[in-house]
Amino acid sequence: MKRYKWFRISLPIDLQLLLDRLNSNPFLGDVDFGFGFVAGSGGRIRFRYYRRVKLVVGFVDERGDPANRLIDSIESFEFEFISSNGLLIIRIDDPPRSIKSLLDRLERACGEGFSVELMTFPFDCHQIILSGPKSTRLIALKGAGADRRRNYVARVEVASREGIVLEHLTVLRGLDFSIENSTYEVITNEGKGQVAFLASGVVRFSDQIADSLLVAFEGYLLDGNEHGRL
Repeated sequence: MKRYKWFRISLPIDLQLLLDRLNSNPFLGDVDFGFGFVAGSGGRIRFRYYRRVKLVVGFVDERGDPANRLIDSIESFEFEFISSNGLLIIRIDDPPRSIKSLLDRLERACGEGFSVELMTFPFDCHQIILSGPKSTRLIALKGAGADRRRNYVARVEVASREGIVLEHLTVLRGLDFSIENSTYEVITNEGKGQVAFLASGVVRFSDQIADSLLVAFEGYLLDGNEHGRL
């Protein structure tokens, strides 16, 4: 599975100046972080971000007892700048648990006036984004709901290989219900796979359908439709 996350950014400086500053900070020698330019497709601009981290590793000591120790490691991931119609977006490929370090570095490179906003895909826009494939069906969802009249709170997980129709889920009737994670089975010209939307903003694609669906996803975002604004 491939994983992606998108952020809309606003820069107080010209994009080319930011790129020059990133290129002037390579990951060489004993530096704690750095950037490396990566050739992107379609004229897009890609970088790989590197930073030194410490990992906790478990082991068994000489007495046979469990113990931990810190080891030095390097974390890296790629990101891409996408620009169109006055919008500037960063897509993070296979994002780690936290990308705060990258965003902090970009803010320092830009100076005062840099802003960033996570872009998400609410449930009511999924069918619009996935309207292009030959076939799409909801096969799993997870969410939370409440019945305020009876002070009930419920967490619900549903899965079906045959597909899920929300109107048929009687357990949700009467609940103020919000869907947090959802998974679809999708058939495209490239084959069959899955797309999963997570509450964190991450979207997961099966490898064989990722490239074609990215076009639809990013076309949706560049039209200014994030956060359910259609």
